[in-house]
Parts: sequence; structure tokens; C-alpha cells
Amino acid sequence: MRYHQNASYANSLTYHHGSNWTVSNPYPVATSALRIPVATWQRAVSNREANGDLPGTAEALEKLAALYRQSDMPADALEAYQRALALRDRLGDFARAAADLFDIAGVYRHMGRLTEALSMAQRSAAVREHLDELSTAAESLCFAGRMLVAMQRYADALSYFERALAMREQEGQALEIAQCLMLIGDAQAKVHRLTDARQSYARALAFREQQGTRLQIAETLCAMGEVLSKLGEETLALDHLQRALALREQTGTQQAVGESLCALAHACMRQGNHGTALHHLEQALPLLEPGPSQALVTALLRLAQSYALQGRLAVAASYQRRALASAEQLGDEATIATALVDLGNTLETQNRLTEAAEQYQRALDIRTGMGHRLGQAEALSAAAGILDLQGEAGKAEELYTQALSIADEVGDPVALARACYAVARALWRRGDQEQSIEYLERGLACYRQAGMRLDVIRELERLAASYLELGNEYQANLYKQEASLLRSQAQ
Repeated sequence: MRYHQNASYANSLTYHHGSNWTVSNPYPVATSALRIPVATWQRAVSNREANGDLPGTAEALEKLAALYRQSDMPADALEAYQRALALRDRLGDFARAAADLFDIAGVYRHMGRLTEALSMAQRSAAVREHLDELSTAAESLCFAGRMLVAMQRYADALSYFERALAMREQEGQALEIAQCLMLIGDAQAKVHRLTDARQSYARALAFREQQGTRLQIAETLCAMGEVLSKLGEETLALDHLQRALALREQTGTQQAVGESLCALAHACMRQGNHGTALHHLEQALPLLEPGPSQALVTALLRLAQSYALQGRLAVAASYQRRALASAEQLGDEATIATALVDLGNTLETQNRLTEAAEQYQRALDIRTGMGHRLGQAEALSAAAGILDLQGEAGKAEELYTQALSIADEVGDPVALARACYAVARALWRRGDQEQSIEYLERGLACYRQAGMRLDVIRELERLAASYLELGNEYQANLYKQEASLLRSQAQ
């Protein structure tokens, strides 16, 4: 059986030979420090090749490739791994060929070539599964799943994570089972399957509380707390997030403490407690700097959101620009697009429509290029709003239609609800209140479907205000009463 002929696929992303899934070492060893070992293994490759020692040559190429990765020379690492792979295939050493495929996937991931990374991980998983190496097959499956998450192909990612989970369960590896459950929960949360995500995190927490480290337990509590917050279970959410913060404070890891403070702040913002949220974020920021890091970008964007909600738009924009600069330093296009949309929202509120349109268009270009369908829908709705304000109703209508179509096609109720709200707001401005209310009610149904209690309350209050403005006090009171009831249940 040739390893590339097996069509079985799977997803995983953890560690292999001490290498992180994103890159062997995010802060590469200085190239000069590696010149001697690199030269040594280059000679070893030449000597073994000259002697016809194919296994030895493959081993030397793998050692050389690993050194190239350490020195942040991905093109050279890729070539060496590919040469080693060809030799392993020729020798029929499929276990090592699968390992080389996995390492090649890691190099492609570091280069930002996600499609190739996914393909290599799938091939690696197929070989390992054929060889009945369940542990390493699950590792490859999780890597592939993470690539699919990065591409926003969440349903495909879930199938890979679930296959990896079945393998981990068969092996009886408690902490590895917990890690798979975390990946599943994260993917479920991305598509707003919040009740399912809560159950996955709860299972992971049970395993980690028995055998995991304090940081692993804190990670799980934090993830579960954020889901509980979205479900509107405020007391439980804060309990989980505060427990996570306490555990992380015990470790002395500043980055982890900062991330917990950001999560607490987000929960407070969702509950309307903006003063406490701002306090947590101001505490978090110095712990996450100088960065750049994903956590720092998140903190800056949430600080901006907090200031924007207070009407301090100039301050909000300054934090959003800092977040954008940090995201650009990271080279993370998805995060860049998020910062651009947030900045565009603030500029739009300041009536700086031309500048806002530029941010939205750049975000749309990035997300279109990455194939991020949900992100495209958000950017299209935002761009349509600008066109609508500029009197380009026809063009705006086209973009709104595209956004609704994408959100509906993807099947994400929250994305569809947000697109509906954007359309409803535009219709209200144009004086078509009746149709505007229809879209608000459609958005409300989407939030109900997702089980997001606080968002349901917000939509009920929007509908109540809309009906009141139209003079329909009876309908307005019905929505107000339901919102009040749900809010009391959330306490």
C-alpha cells in the first residue's frame, strides 16, 4: 500500500518530536548558532547519499530539516523533508513517511499555506490509521481539524476532531481525550452550538480535574465560562471565569492572567457592566504587552469596544488602530480583518464614511481571499450600510442580499441574525418600518435558535422600542415583559 493512495482522512494538531503545531520555535534560534550543526548534517546527507545508504540519508535529511525549521528557513526545511519523504516511500517505511508528512504540514502551516498543510495532515492521518497507529493518527487528525477551523470549515473540522476523539477513547488516554473535547467544544462554539459546546467542555473539565494541570483546568473553566455567558447564565459564567483567574494567578503566568481578565471583561460587557469590564481590561493590558500576540489584540479591541459603548469614540479608534498594528505584526489576516471591521464601525459612528468604507473593503478583500464565508457576510453588511448612508440604496441592496445569502447558506444562526439587523436598520432609515420589523423578528428567531439569552433580550428590547415608536404600545409591552422575564431568570 502506497501512503498517498489511502483516501482516509482525519484531523489533529498537537505536537510532534517536540515541535509546536504552528512552528517549531516562534522565536527562532539565531541562524549563526546553527551553522555548525547544519553544515554537519549537510555533509552527512552528502556522504550517506554517496554511499548508497538510503535509510541513513533519509534520517540525515530529517535532522537537517528540523534544524532549518529552528532557524526559520521554511523553504529549505520543506525541500529537505520532501527529499526524506521520497526516500521513506521508496523504502516502504510508511510510519516514517507519515511522520515526514506531518512535519511538512507543520512547515506549510508556518508559511501560511493552509491548504497544503491540510492536505499533508490528511495524508499523514490516512497512513497512520492504515498502520493502526491510533495515537499518531489522532494527532494528524487534530492538526487537519485545526487547519479547517482556520479556514472556517467548522463542520468538516468537527468530523475530524470527533474521529480523533474516538481513537483517543479507544486508547484510554484521559488528557488527550480532554484535548480533543476542547477542540470539539471550540468548533461548536464557533458555529454557536452553545449547548453542545458546554457539554464538551464539561466532559473535558471532568478529565482535567482528575489528571490535568492547573493551567489546563483554568483553560477549560475559561472556555466554559465564555459559553455560559453567551447562554445568558451570568452567575455560573462569572463563577467559572473567576475560578479560572484564581488558578492562573497561582501559576504566576502573566499572559494567562491577562487572558482570564479579558474573558471576565467580555462577560461583564455582555451583562452591561461596562465599568467593571473596563477595569479588568486596564488590568489585563500591561500583562499582555509588549506583544504582539493574539491575546493583546483581543484586549485592545475589547478596550475599544468598552470606550465606544461610553461614547468615547476617539479613544476607541486609537485602541483599534493599535490592535490593527499588532495584528499586522503578527501577520494574522483573520485578526487583521476583525480589527479593520471594528475600526470601520467606529469611523462610521463618527460619520467618517469614506474612511469607514476603506476599512470594510480591505476586510472584505482579506476574508474573500481566505474563503472566510462568515467574515464575508459581516463585511458585506458593513459595506452595504455605508452605501445606504451615502444614498446608494440599489448597490446597498445587492450587498445586503449577498450577506443574507451567505449567512443562510453557512447555516450560522448568529451570522444570519446580525445580517438581518443590518438590513432592518437600513430599512428603518428609509422609512420602511414594517419590513424592518420583519427582519428584526427574523433575527430574534435566530438568536432563540442559538440559545443566546442576552442577545434575545437585546432583540426583544429593540423590537419593543420599534413598536413603541410606531405607536403600538400593546405589542411593545409584550416584548418588554418577555425581556424583563428573561433578564430576571438570568440573574
